[in-house]
Amino acid sequence: MRLPETEACPVVHVALKLGSPGAHLSDEDVVEAHNAVTRRRGSVYLGKRGRPLKGKGHELLDISIRQRNASYLFLVRRSERALSVFKAPLTRLLPLGERPPLDNVPGYYNDPDALFEIHTWFRVGILESVEPAELDKLTLLSNGNPLRRALETSRTTMMLATEAKR
Repeated sequence: MRLPETEACPVVHVALKLGSPGAHLSDEDVVEAHNAVTRRRGSVYLGKRGRPLKGKGHELLDISIRQRNASYLFLVRRSERALSVFKAPLTRLLPLGERPPLDNVPGYYNDPDALFEIHTWFRVGILESVEPAELDKLTLLSNGNPLRRALETSRTTMMLATEAKR
């Protein structure tokens, strides 16, 4: 069932777990590479490898962004002791199969194999470090469970969330 664009959509956010740090890129390097493109071009595309966001999740996130809700992308790294969290405003979700302009992606994406593995692209603004407690305000869109707990315990790399009901 398709949600009409005129109907109110909940504010939807996406949380992505960062994979293992690359041999040459720390979390800060990844964030700075994206922010450098944003400062130069006004926005940047961040790609999610592996299984794409599709179906109802893709639709709800896309509508939330297009309705100009305050949707955010959270990049999260889980270490043994803590979560590191970065947050950026979400301004566009590309349709499945569409690729962003290469001028709007950091150089480390220029490996053709890496680009082939990315099926979901998010256009975002500046990524900023935030306290992990910011995740406590969000619950999973799928079942209402706390987002932070899911990020700490689940192996899932992409989760959709909404504001926690008070």
